[in-house]
Amino acid sequence: PHAYVLDVEKKQLVRLQVDANTGRLAVAGRESAGKAPAGLAIGAQGEALFVLDADSQGVARYSINGTSGELTEFKQSTPIQTGKGPADIVVDYNSQFMYVSNSIDNTLSVFWIDTKELVEVPRTRLFEASPYPMEPAPGQVLIHPSGRYSYILSTETGKVFVNMFYEDGPLNIP
Repeated sequence: PHAYVLDVEKKQLVRLQVDANTGRLAVAGRESAGKAPAGLAIGAQGEALFVLDADSQGVARYSINGTSGELTEFKQSTPIQTGKGPADIVVDYNSQFMYVSNSIDNTLSVFWIDTKELVEVPRTRLFEASPYPMEPAPGQVLIHPSGRYSYILSTETGKVFVNMFYEDGPLNIP
């Protein structure tokens, strides 16, 4: 098995080999993680890894080789752009959606995860268009296993806000 961490100081994504018997970690590889790596998320099945870059306000997507743990960057036809001040990134339990909290413009960006592209959620019958307005300085994001609720910590107020996704878009529940 493999694990992945960001070395923010060196601006690298570090791939670690996990010894199945002892749990010990050994560095198995390093690669560039952008100018200001701010977070990473792994798909529920371990098939993809997403790296948030605060400088470019974007997300890099990688496929994970299930045997070696090696990463291959997934090239998008259009860059994956978040809101201003991306602070946290998380993928839901079904690997259908990726969520990014944006602390400067106080929004939550939501993307559909497709095998071909990451697409920011457009306005449809089921959703308002992403990004969604949030409380001041949204930080850490947690997603309920059903995917219907997000829990977002405001780093300004210290409160956790609950958002429910329903057919007309997100509903902020104080």
